[in-house]
Amino acid sequence: MISINKTLSILICFFLISCASNKSKEGKKVEVELPPKADIVSIKTNIYNGFVKKIEFKLGENYKEIQLKCRGKETGFDKSETGLRFFISAPYKYKTDTFKCLLSTNEFGWTPIVDVKIKPYKYRQEFLKVPKKHVDLAQKDIDQWLKDKKALNEVYSNAILDRALFSKPFRKPLNSKITSSYGKRRVFNDKKDSWHSGIDFRARRPTKIPSSNRGKVVFSGHLFFNGNTIIVDHGLGIFTMYCHLSKLKAEVGEIIPKGAIVGLSGNTGRSSAPHLHWGVKVGGNWINGFSLLKQGI
Repeated sequence: MISINKTLSILICFFLISCASNKSKEGKKVEVELPPKADIVSIKTNIYNGFVKKIEFKLGENYKEIQLKCRGKETGFDKSETGLRFFISAPYKYKTDTFKCLLSTNEFGWTPIVDVKIKPYKYRQEFLKVPKKHVDLAQKDIDQWLKDKKALNEVYSNAILDRALFSKPFRKPLNSKITSSYGKRRVFNDKKDSWHSGIDFRARRPTKIPSSNRGKVVFSGHLFFNGNTIIVDHGLGIFTMYCHLSKLKAEVGEIIPKGAIVGLSGNTGRSSAPHLHWGVKVGGNWINGFSLLKQGI
C-alpha cells in the first residue's frame, strides 16, 4: 500500500514538473515573438529650437499596433523590419527645454523612447516698412485673417501621418539670394513685433516655383498675409508652403512629383517686393527648412 502511494506521488510530481517545463518553454517562445518592455531602450538627442531632426529607432518587427507621440502630439512614422523612422521638431518659442517621444504598442502602454534637449539658437532681427494697413488692421482684415486661420487649422489637422509620400531628399525651391532668413525677429514699422517663420528667396516676377518634394496639394488659394499660397502635405507630418505667388499652378488633391511647378512668384499679400516665402512645418512647428534638407531620407 505504501509502495503504491509512493509510486502515485512520484508520478504526480513528474507530471507537475513536466507541465511546468512545458509552460516555461511556451513562455520563452512567446517572449521571443513579442519582446518584453525592457527590450526597448530610450535614446537621447539634442535639437536647436526651430530645427527638425530625423530619428531612426530600432524596434523588433513583432511589435504591432504602434502609436507615437512627441511633445504630447500624435507623430507620423514609417515602420520597417529594423524599426521606425520619424521626424521630430522643436518650436521656435518654447517654455521648457526638454520633451519626450513616447511609444505605445500592443504589448504595453506609453513608454519613453526619445529624450530630447532643446538648445537655443541665436537668431537675427530686422526692421521692415510695410503699408500701414498691414500693421493696423481694419476689422474686415482681422475677420479675414481669422477665417484664413480656421481654414489652415483644418488643413493641418488632417495631416497624413501613416506614410511618407516622398522617397527622395527635400530640396530648396530656389537657388537665389536669401532676402530674409528663418527665425528673424521682425519689427514692422517700428511697431508690430513678430518673428519670421520661413525663408524668403529673391524671385523676380514671374519666376517658376517648384515643389521641394513629392506630396499632395492640400491648399491652393489666397490668404490675407501670405497672398496666393500653395501648401503641400508630404506625409509624416511634413508640410511645405509657397507664398506671395502671382499665379497658382496646382490644385487641391493633386499628387505632385518633386520639382513640379506649383506657381509663379509675385508680390501678393503682405509683401514689400516680389519674392518667395518658403515655409516648412513639421510636427506642428514652423521650422528652419534648411535643417530638413540636411536630414536626407
